[in-house]
Amino acid sequence: MYRNCIGITEEEKSVILGFQTIPNEGSLSWQSFLESLTERGIGDSKIFITDGLQGMLEAIKIFSIGFTTKVFSSYSTKYI
Repeated sequence: MYRNCIGITEEEKSVILGFQTIPNEGSLSWQSFLESLTERGIGDSKIFITDGLQGMLEAIKIFSIGFTTKVFSSYSTKYI
């Protein structure tokens, strides 16, 4: 599975932060992906947006100690 991470700078520019092939959508795969971003110097995340995969949510909780997790069941595609 191919996954990517897109960030938005303080100047409101979209940038590709990373992309990786992961073996599955479990929390260990996602945690490895998040760790690879940190090793490259990417940090201080303000928000994570995901499609609600349980593995990703678990990885965010492990990876972001003290980060508040909010899960929304619906979203608007108006700005996508």
